[in-house]
Amino acid sequence: MRSQPGIRVISPGRPRPPVRMVTMRTAADEAAGDMAARLAAGQARTREAHEHLAGVTVAHAAEAERIRADGAERNERAQAQPDAATAQAGAGLERVRADSAREREELRQVPGGRANVLEEARAGLRARAGRPGREPGHVRAGLAEPGRA
Repeated sequence: MRSQPGIRVISPGRPRPPVRMVTMRTAADEAAGDMAARLAAGQARTREAHEHLAGVTVAHAAEAERIRADGAERNERAQAQPDAATAQAGAGLERVRADSAREREELRQVPGGRANVLEEARAGLRARAGRPGREPGHVRAGLAEPGRA
């Protein structure tokens, strides 16, 4: 083969230097050792992450179970409370009905009571006037005037 400008031809009969091959093999062995160390470190980190994830998963499952149990307990209390609330509301309703009946009865008695109060007031005014035949309106007018008593 002929040599061309910029291209170097290596003759097939020319052996490569053995030192260079040993150096390349040593460099490759070192690189493989570095890669093996990195691989081992990566695997260790992966194991740690897996163990952490397993622990967190167990803790999460326990928390979810606690929340579920708490929700079930609240649900049971809520279902029991409407019955108690209904009974309490019924008792309150009975109290309101009794109070309403009592107030209606009192209101029915008021007109009769007012008439009694008015009769008593008229009798009192007549007695104070000393004149049983006079009307209470004249007595009030007389009491209102300062010169007359």
